Amino acid sequence: MNLRPSIRAGGAALLLVAGSAAADQLHVAAWSTLDISAANLTSIGDLAYEPDAEKLWISDGAHSGQVYRINPLTGAVLGQLSPSAIAGLSEGPDALAVLSAVSAGALIVLSSLGESEGGRVTQSGALLNNYGTSNGATGATFFAGTLWIVAGTTLGGGASLHRMNSVTGAILTTVQILGTTSRMVDVDFDPNTGACYMLEEATNNLVEIDLATGLRLSTTSLAPYLIQGNTLAGGIAFDTHGEFLYVGTGTGAAANTIIRLQRDFETSICDGTDPLFPCPCGNPGAPGAGCASSVNPNGAVMHSVGVPDIADDTLVVRALGIPVTAPVLFFQGTTPTATGPTVLGDGLICVSGSIIRLGTKIASGGVATYPGPADPALHVRGAIPAGGGTRYYQGWYRNASNFCTSATFNFTNAIQVRWTP
Repeated sequence: MNLRPSIRAGGAALLLVAGSAAADQLHVAAWSTLDISAANLTSIGDLAYEPDAEKLWISDGAHSGQVYRINPLTGAVLGQLSPSAIAGLSEGPDALAVLSAVSAGALIVLSSLGESEGGRVTQSGALLNNYGTSNGATGATFFAGTLWIVAGTTLGGGASLHRMNSVTGAILTTVQILGTTSRMVDVDFDPNTGACYMLEEATNNLVEIDLATGLRLSTTSLAPYLIQGNTLAGGIAFDTHGEFLYVGTGTGAAANTIIRLQRDFETSICDGTDPLFPCPCGNPGAPGAGCASSVNPNGAVMHSVGVPDIADDTLVVRALGIPVTAPVLFFQGTTPTATGPTVLGDGLICVSGSIIRLGTKIASGGVATYPGPADPALHVRGAIPAGGGTRYYQGWYRNASNFCTSATFNFTNAIQVRWTP
């Protein structure tokens, strides 16, 4: 079984005026790369995602750099503009943000590479507002209609997060980033949880920041995804629902490529590797999988794909590594089993509380998926309340071969999924 590698970091729900509360972990894994060589960049200044049009924007960090609109699936260049309408802005934009729904396609462009200029332009490059300063921005983003920048232009000088008036450029509130003297080179908010993430230039880390205190909540290395040993000076951008994270890796040949990381919305809460809750017969599977079976010594894996958003639910759950045509009962619970995973059949049952049997599917090639084309959306079948909530999913599959116990069934691991409204 090929268990996908993941990077895990904490999440936090955004409170724009007060602070943030704990949320689920962020999981990303390599998905694809975008060839943007047609833009002929020498360095990537920043990334920004346009949610309404589902387009990616990239600024050239070189002298007199342009701004490009990119197809986020193929990397094809769809258009470009010059930010030169902002008086004095001649260096490559080091910070870029886009908001089309409220500001008629307006872009925020700021430069802090040897100058301090910034302003708001249309998507055709016409000037809307000249800020007269970049406020030291090294990255920018819109979230919930609000403009945020991260500032800190010298290595060793630390960084701060500013909430800004997008029309005048005035700073409204400031959060000093604590516990580091490293420069943060970009900022973006996870649209699913509201967590605030920054890129730490000296370490290539994705750092989650508490908006109330400025303390880091988690640190995740993105170094495994870098191209040719480059740095993350090029920035990050989540797509509309936080399903994908785009990463720009900086200068030279690496400026020809954007890395696209897929987001997983699950946390594995139960497998057969915990010595306190062992599989029966000494048949543990691989980490993150269920107990071993007669057809798979690694055990079967429960995995999700899509977004657990009640307003735009695309989530499906999958059981992988089961017998080729075995029936699988997918079920949902409101809690994990109270005293820990419990031996049942050849595996462990991990889900409890209010149980809903979602449906039974016949595997094809050892993979079964719920919901199918004729089934209701998962949040409908699972009766998820309008306000969202946390639910737990597991698969119970038939395995009649003589293997461990006299039972004829086994289980996948279990996963936790946090639903948002």
